[in-house]
Amino acid sequence: NTDGSFHSAPCPSGFVGNGDDGCVSVDPCSVGMHSCDVNALCRATSGTGHTCECMVSYVGTGQHCGVDSDLDGYPDSRLPCQASACLQDNCPAIPNSGQEDQTGVGIGN
Repeated sequence: NTDGSFHSAPCPSGFVGNGDDGCVSVDPCSVGMHSCDVNALCRATSGTGHTCECMVSYVGTGQHCGVDSDLDGYPDSRLPCQASACLQDNCPAIPNSGQEDQTGVGIGN
């Protein structure tokens, strides 16, 4: 190798730098490289990771958040995900502790 003839590889996705002087991780939340719903807060974790948490009056997985009018932990409408926080509230305007089966359908949400 002679001066100027060696160059390291470019930085991998999620990192910035020129490769020669090193690469540093990018905060995915500050540059929009995250999977959070528009109604969720993004929090950077170590490396290039992040977590998503639905904002107050919304509920869901963080990647999917829906309005929770009665703040009981269930969205007013079904969300496109499988977690229990994605199941539609059976009484969206009335908070029901423990989500009792108010509608008689055999499920308590």
